[in-house]
Amino acid sequence: MEDHLSQALGRLVLAGGEPDPQARKEALCAFVQCGHLNVNEFRLLKELLSTVTLQKDIVPNLPVELVILITDYLNERDIWSCLTVSHGWKTTFMSDRIVFSLADRLFPQLTWKVSQDALQNDNTRAELRLRFLYRLRKRLSLMKRSASGAPRQFEGNYLWESESNFKLDEQDYSQFASPNLPFNQKTLYANGRIAWQRETHTVVIDDLRNRSRKILSHPGGKLLGPEMKLAALGIQLAVATMNRYIFAWNIESGRSERRILPSLPERCTTFGNRIAIITNEEIYFWDMGSPLVAMALPDLSIALLAVNTFPKAFVHPHRDNVLYARQVYRSSSYTLRFMVHKYVDRKHVETFDHDVAMSWLPNERFTSSLMGFIPISHEWDQQTDGYCLYEFDMYHEKFLKRDISHCGRRHNDSFMFTFDDDFAVELSERQYWVW
Repeated sequence: MEDHLSQALGRLVLAGGEPDPQARKEALCAFVQCGHLNVNEFRLLKELLSTVTLQKDIVPNLPVELVILITDYLNERDIWSCLTVSHGWKTTFMSDRIVFSLADRLFPQLTWKVSQDALQNDNTRAELRLRFLYRLRKRLSLMKRSASGAPRQFEGNYLWESESNFKLDEQDYSQFASPNLPFNQKTLYANGRIAWQRETHTVVIDDLRNRSRKILSHPGGKLLGPEMKLAALGIQLAVATMNRYIFAWNIESGRSERRILPSLPERCTTFGNRIAIITNEEIYFWDMGSPLVAMALPDLSIALLAVNTFPKAFVHPHRDNVLYARQVYRSSSYTLRFMVHKYVDRKHVETFDHDVAMSWLPNERFTSSLMGFIPISHEWDQQTDGYCLYEFDMYHEKFLKRDISHCGRRHNDSFMFTFDDDFAVELSERQYWVW
């Protein structure tokens, strides 16, 4: 059996004579799953396994394809535990191909622009390994400090001049009128920043990393009529809406621009210098400094569920010409079908769909701000004693399920819990909590 498997795998090579990892992986899966083992071979396999003792470490001697298959079932804590078992295990799990596979699954932004040819370079492989370990430590650290019962880093109310946690950055409060609203209309977290609004014409950005504050104001000064509402927060931009107007500020420079839409915006998101806006009928793409670009939503012959609250558009983190739009409808009494429409160069090219067994409409109270992932839904997971998030992975264009044990402390719809690899933040209209 061992000779047969070795010979079968040995024949699966690339054009240059190197082993073909994908073909070998598929062959191993088929060998076990497709019933290639007869009764005698199963008996022999059981006898061989019975001779394995705890003193015999078989992991370092496994084919790399089999180790990759094993790691597909491991979460971040499991992987870190494997690195601490022995020198042999650490060498195995930190080998080039396994690190690439782990990084591609857990931190796909690290591998997005790294080709197989680039991995032939020693410096590239070493850098990927270091960046993977750094990201893994950060994620585990956040899980530990935000686990059930762990103390918060800090918490507070949304304060104006009496704020002590955040220092106003190169601005003066006298430039702005004092807030006159009793509480926030909307609060957002993304990329280490909390954005909140205590006035109809100002947006406050508090940076959790350096404890600095910026205030972004409406270009036309104080508003006496329609209210400006905070809509999106990203790495570079903060976005607000007012009727059919949409405003965007560069957070660092304070430079602002505005555009007017043909109809009222429903939701919007931002990444980098780009903004995606969705209305009842169209999607708009706005690269700050450029005109709006309109795209029609697919014409579906189904009744969408809560179309006024749940559709949302997203820009790809690395591909400027790719945009996604999310919609949901009820496919049965207890099943919601989530659809993600892909647009390339303003044209609808594909639709991905995924069914989730639930009878209620999610409200995105639990979500992540991790780059490149579209939130789909969430639900309580009894196995992990926490929540699981259903997401769409833009890097690999597939749906996935993410388990989170750090899921906030509040359990009603007036609170929102958001996390990335830096902070876990719980937000309400009056207060915030940070882990």
